[in-house]
Amino acid sequence: MTEFKVIETQEQLDAIIKSRLDREKAKYSDYDTLVEKIKNLETENTNLKQAITDKETSESMNLTRITDLEKDVTSWKQKSLKQQIAMKNGLPFDLADRLQGDTEESLNEDAERLASLVSVKNYTQPLADKEPAFKEKGVDSAWRDVVKNLR
Repeated sequence: MTEFKVIETQEQLDAIIKSRLDREKAKYSDYDTLVEKIKNLETENTNLKQAITDKETSESMNLTRITDLEKDVTSWKQKSLKQQIAMKNGLPFDLADRLQGDTEESLNEDAERLASLVSVKNYTQPLADKEPAFKEKGVDSAWRDVVKNLR
């Protein structure tokens, strides 16, 4: 080790202290750049957290929309299936929504039961012509027919 020198003047003390202060300043010379980097990284971190939150919100909204659309599709498929089964069993469209069941077999069974209860009315044509015969045109012939029907 070096021998200790006795400090005799203020200038010698200032020189020793100055060299020591310069070494300490050298240690912290990049402090300002580090503070700036930290600020930039904190800003970037905040922006990225906000982006993640936005993406999560968007994703949850999209998942909700997807589930809603899937529900709509399944209900439309179910309605279409009910209408097809109603047509096969001779039921009117109004009664297709009344069919109950989740599978095609259960819907067919319900449609058959409902078809047996609801009979389609077959209208027969009248045997005789019920319309009055207007051979002569005019008001007099119409009054004549009214009087004939009154007798």
